[in-house]
Amino acid sequence: MLQSKQGDSWKNLYSFDLNHVFDIDIKLGNHFTSTSPDSFFVNARMAALPIKDGMLTLHNYKLKKVINGREKIIQLQDDSSYLNILEKEFGIQIDVDYKDLKLLE
Repeated sequence: MLQSKQGDSWKNLYSFDLNHVFDIDIKLGNHFTSTSPDSFFVNARMAALPIKDGMLTLHNYKLKKVINGREKIIQLQDDSSYLNILEKEFGIQIDVDYKDLKLLE
């Protein structure tokens, strides 16, 4: 069970066991999450990074920093500065012009 400490309590995030899984089941799950129009991961820009004393999360244009229990939300611009934030905050470098990224609805 993977848990995250939130305040004084632990929240269950997900669990797994070591039972056998067929390769096709893994491939199908990966295919669905990366291609299906019904998948959350196809319709949003997301990143998460645990950092010292906190967590960074990005959902579309909202960057949330939680450090030492204090939350700061930054609304990102719909322009090339978005790519700068990805690199600065998450270490993600994308070799593409911002205008060529998939539009968010």
